[in-house]
Amino acid sequence: MHRKKTDGSLSIFATFPDETNPSFPAVGPPTTDAVLTGIVYDGTHFRMSTLTSFPFPAGRSKIYQESTTGAVPLLKDGFSGQNNSTSMFSEW
Repeated sequence: MHRKKTDGSLSIFATFPDETNPSFPAVGPPTTDAVLTGIVYDGTHFRMSTLTSFPFPAGRSKIYQESTTGAVPLLKDGFSGQNNSTSMFSEW
Protein backbone atom coordinates (compact mmCIF):
# COMPACT_ATOMS: atom_id res chain seq x y z
CA MET A 1 0.00 0.00 0.00
CA HIS A 2 1.02 3.55 -0.61
CA ARG A 3 -0.28 6.46 1.46
CA LYS A 4 -0.23 9.98 0.04
CA LYS A 5 1.10 12.47 2.57
CA THR A 6 -1.07 15.27 1.21
CA ASP A 7 -4.48 13.70 1.82
CA GLY A 8 -3.86 10.33 3.51
CA SER A 9 -5.42 8.35 0.65
CA LEU A 10 -4.30 4.74 0.12
CA SER A 11 -3.53 2.96 -3.13
CA ILE A 12 -1.92 -0.31 -4.20
CA PHE A 13 1.79 0.28 -4.73
CA ALA A 14 2.91 -3.21 -5.76
CA THR A 15 1.57 -6.76 -5.99
CA PHE A 16 3.18 -10.18 -5.74
CA PRO A 17 2.64 -12.80 -8.44
CA ASP A 18 0.63 -15.93 -7.66
CA GLU A 19 2.55 -19.19 -7.28
CA THR A 20 1.82 -22.32 -9.28
CA ASN A 21 0.57 -25.07 -6.96
CA PRO A 22 2.63 -28.23 -7.65
CA SER A 23 0.01 -30.34 -5.81
CA PHE A 24 -2.84 -29.34 -8.13
CA PRO A 25 -5.25 -31.00 -8.98
CA ALA A 26 -4.85 -33.46 -6.09
CA VAL A 27 -4.69 -30.78 -3.37
CA GLY A 28 -5.74 -27.15 -3.50
CA PRO A 29 -6.28 -24.65 -6.30
CA PRO A 30 -4.08 -24.25 -9.43
CA THR A 31 -2.30 -21.23 -7.91
CA THR A 32 -1.60 -19.98 -4.39
CA ASP A 33 -1.15 -16.48 -3.03
CA ALA A 34 2.16 -15.02 -1.93
CA VAL A 35 1.81 -14.02 1.74
CA LEU A 36 4.05 -11.20 2.97
CA THR A 37 5.88 -12.30 6.14
CA GLY A 38 8.63 -9.72 6.56
CA ILE A 39 9.93 -6.42 5.25
CA VAL A 40 13.29 -4.64 5.54
CA TYR A 41 14.27 -1.26 4.09
CA ASP A 42 17.97 -0.87 3.19
CA GLY A 43 17.77 2.86 2.42
CA THR A 44 17.10 2.27 -1.28
CA HIS A 45 14.90 -0.82 -1.64
CA PHE A 46 12.36 -2.77 0.35
CA ARG A 47 13.21 -6.47 0.69
CA MET A 48 10.16 -8.59 1.41
CA SER A 49 9.90 -12.25 2.33
CA THR A 50 6.87 -14.31 1.37
CA LEU A 51 5.41 -17.69 2.14
CA THR A 52 2.89 -19.48 -0.04
CA SER A 53 -0.64 -20.22 1.06
CA PHE A 54 -2.27 -23.66 1.34
CA PRO A 55 -1.07 -26.34 0.59
CA PHE A 56 2.29 -24.70 1.53
CA PRO A 57 4.59 -26.36 -1.04
CA ALA A 58 8.22 -26.73 0.06
CA GLY A 59 10.86 -24.55 -1.56
CA ARG A 60 8.42 -21.92 -2.85
CA SER A 61 9.03 -19.11 -0.33
CA LYS A 62 10.80 -16.11 -1.85
CA ILE A 63 12.43 -12.75 -1.25
CA TYR A 64 11.49 -9.85 -3.51
CA GLN A 65 13.28 -6.51 -3.76
CA GLU A 66 10.89 -3.67 -4.40
CA SER A 67 12.11 -0.41 -5.83
CA THR A 68 10.58 2.95 -5.05
CA THR A 69 8.74 2.70 -8.41
CA GLY A 70 6.69 -0.33 -7.34
CA ALA A 71 8.56 -2.92 -9.42
CA VAL A 72 8.86 -6.22 -7.50
CA PRO A 73 11.61 -8.38 -9.05
CA LEU A 74 12.57 -11.69 -7.46
CA LEU A 75 15.77 -11.46 -5.41
CA LYS A 76 16.09 -15.02 -4.00
CA ASP A 77 13.94 -18.13 -3.89
CA GLY A 78 13.87 -21.76 -2.77
CA PHE A 79 13.04 -21.19 0.89
CA SER A 80 10.70 -23.42 2.91
CA GLY A 81 8.68 -22.80 6.06
CA GLN A 82 8.30 -19.83 8.35
CA ASN A 83 11.45 -20.49 10.38
CA ASN A 84 13.47 -20.41 7.17
CA SER A 85 11.75 -17.31 5.80
CA THR A 86 12.22 -15.29 8.98
CA SER A 87 15.97 -15.89 8.76
CA MET A 88 16.17 -15.00 5.06
CA PHE A 89 17.26 -11.45 5.91
CA SER A 90 20.12 -12.54 8.18
CA GLU A 91 22.77 -11.66 5.61
CA TRP A 92 21.59 -8.03 5.32
